[in-house]
Amino acid sequence: MADSCNNTSRTNSGLLLIGHGTRDPRGLAEARLLANKVQAICPDVIVELCFLEMATPDIAAGVERLVHAGVRKIRVVPLMLLAAGHVKQDIPAAVEAATHGLGSAPGDIEIEFRPLLGCHDHVVTWSEQRYGEAVGNADEVPANRVSAKDTLLVLVARGNRDAEAQEDWLEFVENRRRPSDSPTIKPAYLAMADPRLDEVLANAATGGHRRIVIQPHLLFAGQLLTRLQSQVSTFASSHPRQQWLVAQHLGPSQLLAEAVARLASNRQCHNSRTS
Repeated sequence: MADSCNNTSRTNSGLLLIGHGTRDPRGLAEARLLANKVQAICPDVIVELCFLEMATPDIAAGVERLVHAGVRKIRVVPLMLLAAGHVKQDIPAAVEAATHGLGSAPGDIEIEFRPLLGCHDHVVTWSEQRYGEAVGNADEVPANRVSAKDTLLVLVARGNRDAEAQEDWLEFVENRRRPSDSPTIKPAYLAMADPRLDEVLANAATGGHRRIVIQPHLLFAGQLLTRLQSQVSTFASSHPRQQWLVAQHLGPSQLLAEAVARLASNRQCHNSRTS
């Protein structure tokens, strides 16, 4: 993977990684760590991290830093999991406005928008590993061990009203169902789409599963993760006979950094969807 971004020289090529943004310092630190991992994989390009909202630097500042560093070809990779309005409209508009704001003539700066993480194989694999961590930690105590058939896995996405993004989410859930020993899996959303997390948890509490694992399909820590943890805690307190586990969110793993590098360099795994 060391050469995955080495398509042009460092003097004129840059990666603009765009996160959604959060006010949570934990999430910002995780985003910076992921960007650092991508830079380590791609030493021959300049990697710049910026955010769409709620955090700095913003997209205009990110583009400006790359251009002032001599970059003339910018590959834009959204650090997002599902394609909705932010990826389809907001990010392209902000990048275009930023280049115009620098007074660049058409053709002076080449912008290439790359796909988001979506159903990339590395994302699926890391999601599986996060689930395995949660279950494995619980099973370290023999009395806590529960079989896969007695386990319900609730995969939780942020949620949006975009039909294509919802289709992509269901495709991701199907990818997670592929192992023959996988638990029963139900998708849920935190907002803006059905089924909502609270509805799925209410059904899970009376569904007969001995273990319920809630896995947030979120890149970085933030208010949504805190809200999810609070909801699960409420249900766990009301239904103590079941084992309730909350898996870790995705976070800045090496696998995700490699996925970003592959997307930036046009090298994709077979489950990836291009924009």
